[in-house]
Amino acid sequence: MSGAVVILTGSPEVGKSTVAARLAERAERSVHLETDHFFRFLVASRIAPYLAESEAQNDTVIEAIAAAARTNAEGGYLVVWDGILGS
Repeated sequence: MSGAVVILTGSPEVGKSTVAARLAERAERSVHLETDHFFRFLVASRIAPYLAESEAQNDTVIEAIAAAARTNAEGGYLVVWDGILGS
């Protein structure tokens, strides 16, 4: 069984999470992947993701998010990826 990944991105406070939640609610099997949480998982030496020196950290976090999205989609879920990509 295979699902799909939908990426909702844009500026802060434009309604991404609201739209993502509503989209996920409409699917029979879905995951609302709120990517901000992945940055909160970082504990020691967390660098604000908007700073230039956070590039390596951000690359790692994005890889973790992509892996979570892929795994859930492969499990048959519609994955709604909700977050800011890039700087």
